[in-house]
Amino acid sequence: MSQMRYVSDEEKIRSVVSGLLGNEAMKYFSSTETGIVEVSGPRDIAYSSVDEFLELNKGCCSIGPRGGDGYFEPTFMRRLFGSIAAIVVVDYVHRYVDERGVQHSDPVTRQEAVNVCGDVVND
Repeated sequence: MSQMRYVSDEEKIRSVVSGLLGNEAMKYFSSTETGIVEVSGPRDIAYSSVDEFLELNKGCCSIGPRGGDGYFEPTFMRRLFGSIAAIVVVDYVHRYVDERGVQHSDPVTRQEAVNVCGDVVND
């Protein structure tokens, strides 16, 4: 629902981080003689909240694209019609436990587009 106001940068960042927290764990498959079967893979160690994510990944987020692949370019027309208002860049640590039980932490960068309402654009 329209709030008839500009969405702050903090609201855009929190929206993107919230979406990252809600991602489902990936499933892994292997091809065998009897067909394709699901196999155990790494298990994500989830962040409990947006606040925990931001606390453990200080300085993680910025507004404005870095370029490269993997984001919707905020062209003039997309900005004019409000479909993309900004690109939020998030540098964070992806935490997971591998199939042997060893904990890992890998750096990840995501560039997510948000619309004028602050919602993450998925298409």
